[in-house]
Amino acid sequence: MDRFSSDLWEWALIIPSYLIACVVFVYWVYESLNMMSVPRPDSLSTICDSKSKWITQLGMPSAAASTTHSIPPLVHMPQHLASSVLYGGASFQEEEAQVFARARKQQQQQQQHDPS
Repeated sequence: MDRFSSDLWEWALIIPSYLIACVVFVYWVYESLNMMSVPRPDSLSTICDSKSKWITQLGMPSAAASTTHSIPPLVHMPQHLASSVLYGGASFQEEEAQVFARARKQQQQQQQHDPS
């Protein structure tokens, strides 16, 4: 009976408990470091960054124009366009046409106010 002393049973429980605690702590530190390196959810860099391109910069008339037979290039879409298509129930082509019409109208107004 002295072969199974109380010290042996204690170490049989203590070592796995410490190992589990260490694994949980390392996981917690890893997640914390990841959260510190990612921009905040309300940051504009989560929506548009220096690598994103507008549809007009690529010379495309529409983001949906090349989707019939190929995968379209990755372009920046205005947030209200994505929201209106996802949650407003409108089709992408209709909303995109409205967005471009508003953008052209704003450009024309700016050119009228600033003729240079």
